[in-house]
Amino acid sequence: MDIQVIRNLVLAAIAKNDGLWSWYQIDRALATERPEISAVLIPALSTLESEGKINSRQSNEHPSLPRYSITANG
Repeated sequence: MDIQVIRNLVLAAIAKNDGLWSWYQIDRALATERPEISAVLIPALSTLESEGKINSRQSNEHPSLPRYSITANG
C-alpha cells in the first residue's frame, strides 16, 4: 500500500474522531477494510506527529493509549 494513501486514511480517521481515538481505535476502523494497515500504523502516526500534522495527548483513562487530534497543518 502506498504510504501517501496510508497517511490520508489515518488523517481522515483522526479528523473524523478528532481527539477521541487512540491508535487502537484508528487501527480497528481502518484494518476492517485494509488489514495491512496494522503493520504500518504506529510508524505512520509517529511520522505524522513529527511533521506537525497531528498531536497526541495522554488519556486519563488509559495512559498507554494517547488520543490523536489534527493540527492546523494536518
